[in-house]
Amino acid sequence: MKKNKIFIIILIVFLVILGAWYLVPNVSKNDISNNKESSNDLSSQEVEALSRWQSKCQEDRGTWVKDRQFCHIYNQERAELLKESCEGLSGQWLPDSRKYECKINGEMWQYGDWEMINWDSFNRNKQSCLEVDGTWLGGIDEACELNGDTFYRGIWENLEALQSSCINEFGGEWLGGENVECKIDDVIYPGNWVQVFSLEDSCEEVGGTWLAGDNGQCRVGSYIYENQAWERLEEMQISCEGSGGIFKGGAKFRCDIGDTVYYNKNWERISKADTMGQSCKADGGTWESEARTCSGLSLDWCGNINEELGLGGLGWKNATLSCYIY
Repeated sequence: MKKNKIFIIILIVFLVILGAWYLVPNVSKNDISNNKESSNDLSSQEVEALSRWQSKCQEDRGTWVKDRQFCHIYNQERAELLKESCEGLSGQWLPDSRKYECKINGEMWQYGDWEMINWDSFNRNKQSCLEVDGTWLGGIDEACELNGDTFYRGIWENLEALQSSCINEFGGEWLGGENVECKIDDVIYPGNWVQVFSLEDSCEEVGGTWLAGDNGQCRVGSYIYENQAWERLEEMQISCEGSGGIFKGGAKFRCDIGDTVYYNKNWERISKADTMGQSCKADGGTWESEARTCSGLSLDWCGNINEELGLGGLGWKNATLSCYIY
């Protein structure tokens, strides 16, 4: 009978240990899984790092702020500064809050966010929202809910003009909504159709083919340019050819001078280096063409030649008393 009791106790202990061994890794996996659900855009490595950060936060007795993904450790010195800031805006400081909370004009703020607000703009947008029968949501994004949609930082004031632009100027279908959408030729533009079509016109003016895309792409010849870079083509070509080069273009604006390839107007530095070399020799200095360095003259000389040639990237080495182009 006694042996049976001992056996039962051993069996119970074994089952407890087995259960604990099974549950611990699963809890860890569930934590990571939950973290993934709240961070769908993160890679597995980032999720794992975030999980470790949360654990470290708990070890340091901090509070993990999930929506901001940062660890808040209460700092009394910072609290005193934020209290002063809060009361300076006629706000009510909440001394028992661990989130540095301040109530200003009936709205609750946390973690010192009120310091990031342009209050003239904030109050103006609040009044504007109420005047159009909207519901003021406030916050750091200065949000206003209007007809079921949420708009930010006064954009609701331009809805009528944007709608008119979409329909009357561009012949589009007004979709509106929080993203202020306009559908033109079966393409939906989120509030940016004026800029997009302006870029398209600019692209065609230089003989390009408009490709659109997130960065506004324009194909000119065999190269694709982004973010209005095509508008600098003429300037770059004149500069390259003026330096005796053959302009090839491309995203970096290639220019071939002799057997050397230069990009982004760096070729201008070559002709300026020749001028600097001539001045260096004429003023009694020693010119090293490969290093583009003038030795033996003063710091004042270096400053003067920089201003005269507009080099910008000019350096001075005290140890060797030399002025160089970088």
